[in-house]
Amino acid sequence: MGVAYGPTDLIGGFSDHAGATVLSTVIDHAASVAIQPRNDRVIQVFSFDRFDLHQPFTLIAPLDSIINPHHQDLKQHFADPNHAWAAILIGVIKIMLDQQTIAPAGFNLAIQSTTTSLIAIGVATVRAVNQMADNTVTDLASVVHDAMTTIVGIEPINRDITVCVSCNPGTILPINYAENKTLPLINVPAGVQLMTVDVPHDDTAWAIKQMNLRVAAAMGHKLILAKMKQIGAAAGRELISDPTNGYLCNLPLDDYRRFFRSFLPETLKGGTFMLEHGKLVDPELRIRPDQFYPIQPACDFHVFGANRVKNFIQSLHAAYSATDENDREKELNKAGHLLYASQKSLVTDADLINLDTEAMIESVRRNELSGYYGAGPTRRGIVILAKKDAPIFDPAPIKSSRAT
Repeated sequence: MGVAYGPTDLIGGFSDHAGATVLSTVIDHAASVAIQPRNDRVIQVFSFDRFDLHQPFTLIAPLDSIINPHHQDLKQHFADPNHAWAAILIGVIKIMLDQQTIAPAGFNLAIQSTTTSLIAIGVATVRAVNQMADNTVTDLASVVHDAMTTIVGIEPINRDITVCVSCNPGTILPINYAENKTLPLINVPAGVQLMTVDVPHDDTAWAIKQMNLRVAAAMGHKLILAKMKQIGAAAGRELISDPTNGYLCNLPLDDYRRFFRSFLPETLKGGTFMLEHGKLVDPELRIRPDQFYPIQPACDFHVFGANRVKNFIQSLHAAYSATDENDREKELNKAGHLLYASQKSLVTDADLINLDTEAMIESVRRNELSGYYGAGPTRRGIVILAKKDAPIFDPAPIKSSRAT
């Protein structure tokens, strides 16, 4: 049997493209996949979840029908809604057979899951197959990534795969995008739990605003470099490389406040920027001449956001190692209020607004005495830092009250 937990972000998940460190973890919803060898060349997949829902719950396929077809043919087959649920499981098998990390043989796969994360299901499947084949060398992340892209037809977020592979409940994984590496795991302090609530939003509208934010941040970064050159020239020094290594998160907050923030325009028209400073280096970041970009807010979002992540890590480490209960509570309250600040920045600096998310976080703030330290945004909703004995947060009253 293989088990994997669903991933979620805690803080920093909206700024990974700016090189910031993102803190991610797994929640207690997991995928469990069991495997059993067969004496024939047949693969059968069984879903307990779909069985309970009275939906088609089995898929039987000759081994050769998985080994021989091209990836695109399998992808088209699983476009059928009745088969799509098994795409990630069969996809993982297909990739491992292609890589010859498992012998071509028949077996049964059974899945029961409390997470909708296809990545978690994929990781659990690889772990189950590895146990059956006594295989410990397979690169789980690459197998799941290839299965998601070639068979399922979804481009996964790579950090979600990394988190599923590397994290266990009660640990947090920092991923530093500026250096493209994971940092040591952080232990969640004893007596503390993390709750998540999924909140739907308009993905299309958010994608447009996030792209505008990326462009604005890149424009601000270029303006900051120009200012650095100007300051250096005034001191008789030449700037020969980018001290931030291309990422706003590497700009010290004190330096940003002292030398650059007041210099940045609140907004700037794209055409004006291109006339004075030219195009951006990244071809994906296209400046629209008639668009006004929030230069200072975008830079605030990334520079202050990176500093919040660092402080959040420090507070969790301090709370974990604290021997005095008052010191521990002080650090946990700091961490909770950094989550609040993350939400405020998302709204005021990034203009990424979800009224339901705001209402839920405000409800946590009003009920802190129930055992909540704080709450902030994730890519999919909100995360709540709370005491173990705090009541499970119920978003239903919030949504119904907003509806009225």
